[in-house]
Amino acid sequence: IEEGIREVMGAIAHFPGTVDHILSEYTRVTTEGGRLSDVLSGYIDPDDGIAPPAAEVPPPVDAKAAKADDDTEDDDAEASTDDEDEVESGPDPIIAAQRFGAVSD
Repeated sequence: IEEGIREVMGAIAHFPGTVDHILSEYTRVTTEGGRLSDVLSGYIDPDDGIAPPAAEVPPPVDAKAAKADDDTEDDDAEASTDDEDEVESGPDPIIAAQRFGAVSD
Protein backbone atom coordinates (compact mmCIF):
# COMPACT_ATOMS: atom_id res chain seq x y z
CA ILE A 1 0.00 0.00 0.00
CA GLU A 2 2.77 2.42 0.95
CA GLU A 3 4.54 1.80 -2.35
CA GLY A 4 1.34 2.57 -4.22
CA ILE A 5 0.89 5.79 -2.25
CA ARG A 6 4.44 6.82 -3.14
CA GLU A 7 3.82 6.14 -6.83
CA VAL A 8 0.63 8.22 -6.81
CA MET A 9 2.33 11.07 -4.93
CA GLY A 10 5.19 11.02 -7.44
CA ALA A 11 2.78 11.16 -10.37
CA ILE A 12 0.83 14.03 -8.79
CA ALA A 13 4.03 15.96 -8.05
CA HIS A 14 5.02 15.82 -11.73
CA PHE A 15 1.63 17.08 -12.93
CA PRO A 16 1.93 20.75 -14.01
CA GLY A 17 0.77 23.21 -11.39
CA THR A 18 0.27 20.78 -8.52
CA VAL A 19 3.26 21.87 -6.44
CA ASP A 20 2.49 25.56 -6.99
CA HIS A 21 -1.12 25.01 -5.91
CA ILE A 22 -0.12 23.17 -2.73
CA LEU A 23 2.44 25.87 -1.89
CA SER A 24 -0.19 28.59 -2.38
CA GLU A 25 -2.65 26.69 -0.17
CA TYR A 26 0.02 26.36 2.54
CA THR A 27 0.73 30.10 2.29
CA ARG A 28 -3.00 30.88 2.51
CA VAL A 29 -3.44 28.71 5.62
CA THR A 30 -0.42 30.19 7.38
CA THR A 31 -1.27 33.82 6.58
CA GLU A 32 -5.07 33.86 6.74
CA GLY A 33 -5.42 31.21 9.40
CA GLY A 34 -6.81 27.75 9.16
CA ARG A 35 -5.88 24.21 9.94
CA LEU A 36 -2.67 22.82 8.54
CA SER A 37 -4.34 19.43 8.34
CA ASP A 38 -6.59 20.87 5.61
CA VAL A 39 -3.50 21.08 3.38
CA LEU A 40 -1.62 17.90 4.34
CA SER A 41 -2.09 14.86 6.51
CA GLY A 42 1.50 13.73 6.97
CA TYR A 43 4.81 13.10 5.28
CA ILE A 44 6.26 10.25 3.26
CA ASP A 45 9.99 9.76 3.57
CA PRO A 46 11.24 8.35 0.26
CA ASP A 47 14.31 6.87 1.97
CA ASP A 48 12.26 5.07 4.59
CA GLY A 49 11.79 1.44 3.64
CA ILE A 50 10.01 0.64 6.88
CA ALA A 51 6.24 0.41 6.76
CA PRO A 52 4.40 2.34 9.47
CA PRO A 53 2.83 0.23 12.20
CA ALA A 54 -0.61 -1.08 11.39
CA ALA A 55 -3.57 0.27 13.31
CA GLU A 56 -4.49 -1.86 16.26
CA VAL A 57 -7.78 -3.69 16.03
CA PRO A 58 -9.72 -3.67 19.30
CA PRO A 59 -10.61 -7.08 20.74
CA PRO A 60 -14.21 -8.28 20.39
CA VAL A 61 -16.52 -7.01 23.10
CA ASP A 62 -18.95 -9.16 25.06
CA ALA A 63 -22.45 -7.64 24.70
CA LYS A 64 -23.36 -8.18 28.38
CA ALA A 65 -20.11 -6.61 29.58
CA ALA A 66 -20.59 -3.66 27.24
CA LYS A 67 -24.10 -3.04 28.63
CA ALA A 68 -22.73 -3.00 32.20
CA ASP A 69 -19.95 -0.62 31.16
CA ASP A 70 -22.44 1.72 29.46
CA ASP A 71 -24.29 2.22 32.75
CA THR A 72 -21.11 3.29 34.57
CA GLU A 73 -19.84 5.45 31.69
CA ASP A 74 -22.92 7.69 31.90
CA ASP A 75 -22.00 8.62 35.46
CA ASP A 76 -18.38 9.26 34.49
CA ALA A 77 -19.37 11.43 31.53
CA GLU A 78 -21.55 13.65 33.71
CA ALA A 79 -18.82 14.05 36.31
CA SER A 80 -16.00 15.06 33.97
CA THR A 81 -16.72 17.68 31.33
CA ASP A 82 -13.29 19.33 31.52
CA ASP A 83 -11.66 16.40 29.70
CA GLU A 84 -13.56 17.19 26.51
CA ASP A 85 -11.34 20.10 25.43
CA GLU A 86 -10.53 19.81 21.74
CA VAL A 87 -6.82 19.46 21.09
CA GLU A 88 -5.30 20.47 17.74
CA SER A 89 -3.83 17.45 16.04
CA GLY A 90 -2.14 17.05 12.74
CA PRO A 91 1.24 17.86 11.23
CA ASP A 92 3.82 19.78 13.25
CA PRO A 93 3.79 23.41 12.03
CA ILE A 94 7.56 23.82 12.51
CA ILE A 95 8.39 20.75 10.43
CA ALA A 96 5.82 21.84 7.84
CA ALA A 97 7.47 25.26 7.56
CA GLN A 98 10.87 23.62 7.04
CA ARG A 99 9.60 21.20 4.39
CA PHE A 100 7.49 23.74 2.51
CA GLY A 101 10.43 26.16 2.61
CA ALA A 102 12.69 23.53 1.06
CA VAL A 103 10.14 22.80 -1.68
CA SER A 104 9.59 26.46 -2.52
CA ASP A 105 13.35 27.07 -2.86
